Amino acid sequence: MNASPAKLAATAHKKKPVLSVVGQTDKFNAIQKVCAILRVLAQNSPLRLTEIADATSLNKATTLRILGSLIDEGFVSRVAGAKTYELGQEARVMAISARRTVDIAELAQPSLLRLSEKSADTALLSVRSGVEALYLARSVGSHPLQPNYLQIGSRRPLGVGAGSLALMVWLPDAEIEAIIEVLIPRLAKSPRITPKYLRERIIAARKHGHTMLLDAAYPGMGGVGVPVRDDAGQVIAALSVGASSDRIRRREAELAEMLKKEALILTRAMAQPAKPGIERMYVLYCGDIALNDMGRFSPGFSGPGTLSVTCYLIKHGQDWVLFDTGLGDAIAAMPNGQPSNAGNWTVKKTLASQRQRAKIRSHELPPFDYTLPAATDPYYRRCSGDS
Repeated sequence: MNASPAKLAATAHKKKPVLSVVGQTDKFNAIQKVCAILRVLAQNSPLRLTEIADATSLNKATTLRILGSLIDEGFVSRVAGAKTYELGQEARVMAISARRTVDIAELAQPSLLRLSEKSADTALLSVRSGVEALYLARSVGSHPLQPNYLQIGSRRPLGVGAGSLALMVWLPDAEIEAIIEVLIPRLAKSPRITPKYLRERIIAARKHGHTMLLDAAYPGMGGVGVPVRDDAGQVIAALSVGASSDRIRRREAELAEMLKKEALILTRAMAQPAKPGIERMYVLYCGDIALNDMGRFSPGFSGPGTLSVTCYLIKHGQDWVLFDTGLGDAIAAMPNGQPSNAGNWTVKKTLASQRQRAKIRSHELPPFDYTLPAATDPYYRRCSGDS
């Protein structure tokens, strides 16, 4: 599909689709504020309260209140001995559970390795997230000059970079114009990337089947990108190679062909039936260890502290696996816990009671059976790195 810049611009007056906009915090509702904080922590953590508030454009009081609720629910945790925050256990479990049957980041690794090896440059996989590109995976080549500003988890506005541009080139014209309109305030950080420039690059990309940017996002750096399509032909990701502008300029056609070949390989890999994996996972509370001295577990830190013990109940295919049994349900019957040389062990909830709360159907999982024990390292050894 070819269109002139004038035609693309003309579509701006037509009805625009609703877009999920990230970053307009003045219009955030309560849920969007929570999502903004989780998104920031997912990109770069641990972070201090001020850093989280600045990154989300929320005031400190609001940020602190939301962080407190997220800590209570297990989605955020406060780093022991530091005034910083990071994603909690529940967020990590949710990420595992939400992984698609086909994990595109995992499937793309062979392609990224081949691209970085052949080009000696950085190969990247990105997907669309609203009006941004989210980088899921990368492989760094051997050339000394690499675009190290692009990390896994980094986000960039669509069009700022060869890969992020490839994610928007083949969208409907009306949607492209809506995206450009939203992005105008953000393009101030990349003055060479203007609406006119984006429309021109989109026309060129549709003609040649790949994107190419030089000295646009960063002076002296450039990239080539191609779309990755699913078996229905829809663009679901982008592969790109980033390098110095001179290296991109000399090898544009060569890099484009390499990228198109790997994009086709990735499309075929995604169409293959997925192998059985983890269907469900529960994180169970298995006790607390109150220590007289945390120094063994946190080098450079001394003083009392508490370790939470977690166990994992995993459904894999037709089977269930209980990984670890914690401190033992018997301790739950001890009002003051079980003293030890290092501190005190307590269990507030038994494994059996949590099985009922998880609402696992009885025919799926029989009662926990401890008659077939398996040996692992003691919990304290695994935590302290002694094993």
